Amino acid sequence: MSHKKGNKTEVNDFSSDFAGIIPSELQTIIDSLVFYQKKIYIVGGAVRDFFFGFPVKDYDIATNALPDEVQEILSEVQIKTRPIGRKFGTILAIVGKKAVFDVSTFRKETFSVHGKPPEVKFVDTLEEDLARRDFRFNAIAFNPCLKKFTDVYNGYEDIQQKTIQMIGDPHTRLMEDGNRILRLARFASKFNLAIYPDLETVTLEIGRNAPFWNYSTLQKELFKFLSLPNPNKGLKLLWNADLFSTIFPSFSFSKPKVDKIGVTKVVQKFKDIPSSNIWVRLFGLLLFFSEEVVNTKEIWDLVGKDLCLSAKDKKKIIHLAQSWLNFPQVFELTRLKKWIRATGINISEDFLKLIFLNAELKDNRELLKQKEVFLIESQSIIKRLRYGSKMNGSLLS
Repeated sequence: MSHKKGNKTEVNDFSSDFAGIIPSELQTIIDSLVFYQKKIYIVGGAVRDFFFGFPVKDYDIATNALPDEVQEILSEVQIKTRPIGRKFGTILAIVGKKAVFDVSTFRKETFSVHGKPPEVKFVDTLEEDLARRDFRFNAIAFNPCLKKFTDVYNGYEDIQQKTIQMIGDPHTRLMEDGNRILRLARFASKFNLAIYPDLETVTLEIGRNAPFWNYSTLQKELFKFLSLPNPNKGLKLLWNADLFSTIFPSFSFSKPKVDKIGVTKVVQKFKDIPSSNIWVRLFGLLLFFSEEVVNTKEIWDLVGKDLCLSAKDKKKIIHLAQSWLNFPQVFELTRLKKWIRATGINISEDFLKLIFLNAELKDNRELLKQKEVFLIESQSIIKRLRYGSKMNGSLLS
């Protein structure tokens, strides 16, 4: 991406570059809708990630075609569709075996009551659709026919300046949907952005009063955030805004405890929890920031309910809670081997790191004295179980 006008780059200097990464499967959808004279744009995450220099994985399409029209048109070219969000105008298009794209009708959203789903009205123009989007850089749209970007909210300027600003009044937009605060935390961390001052102020003011009306989205947004390699910036924001108390009403979060240790230290230790296993990260979040993790099935059932976890996923977090209780506080080889088998070889390695990070936070010197022998012996046990045994399939992964 080297096109420049003087010393300043413009958003459309990169049109050819973006056009060049459009997958052939997506082009099939584009060609089909254009054949029927439908307007079509690529908008949202694909454009945003492209400009931030991240790999583009998900392409979302916005069109003036109604959901029924999208399904009818794509069926003509043998593209499978699923109405995953018909009320909101979203159709899932499946090209071949692996290529999946969201195709959404232009829409306007009206939040008559905060904390309740919006009233949705399908509209005919891109500009009306862009107005409902959250952050300015998420409203950059690409016309694949004209090979041109539309950036009515100056999102590219935010990308250049490494800042994040909201479309519209921040208080109104955040009170419409608390998930936008989670997205704010995720984008600020992922792209290392400075949060626009008025947006940060409003976020801290709203805090635990933020309304969540879509708990499936809450789970997705929280898990995306917890999966970041370095969530430090967003984690501080969420903690200072007291949002955890809203997401997890079953837990008592301890500001005095965290302040005593130092929120920067707690956040840094959290970053060191391997992000490869979302369940270890989730358990670590509750462990590091709550008063004390109460290991009862009832508590974890409530956590599962808060996050709309499936029965299978709820068992995973309950399993970790049980493993936490059963961890041998004094090294003994047989007990450690038994613990690893019960916990699961694909989880125990990450979980051990969490256990000792927590010991460092709480200055548990007795356990820390045994850290080296625990880690060395556990690696040996895990290696033997993983490569020298046929029992892998029976262990929790």
